Amino acid sequence: MEERNAQLERDVARYQERKRIEKEASLIKRLGAQGTYLCNAAQISILQVLIPVNEYHEAKERYTKAREHQRALHARVTKLKNRNAPAHTKLESVSFTLNIIGICPHVMFSQLAAQHKTLEKRREAKKTASKAKFQQMKAKWSDSERLVRLYSFKLQ
Repeated sequence: MEERNAQLERDVARYQERKRIEKEASLIKRLGAQGTYLCNAAQISILQVLIPVNEYHEAKERYTKAREHQRALHARVTKLKNRNAPAHTKLESVSFTLNIIGICPHVMFSQLAAQHKTLEKRREAKKTASKAKFQQMKAKWSDSERLVRLYSFKLQ
């Protein structure tokens, strides 16, 4: 508990120091905006104060954007998990049932995957055959049309 309080005190001290520096930086900016010209040494010391403050603000802005992005992605993941929860529950119950029966779900999955591959090959073969048959029918139809035009031309 004492360590936590010490850490919080250090954080507060850093915060107060940062606010003091930011206040000085804004004062220096206002002086520069009013047209007050300072010597080179003063300008360098001003820049030595302003640069870390600006770097801090830029880093804080990047962090805020990254945090918002991370929260949006987390919300999306949570939404997907909730949407897919029934499928995961069903999968777990099926795996449990298969284990009770004495069938390893991984073995069954690999068998089903092999069966799916075989059926997919058959489907592709039938699809290719139907395309070929359709092309043959299309060719016959074209020949038939050509002959009808040729015959009707000769009759005239």
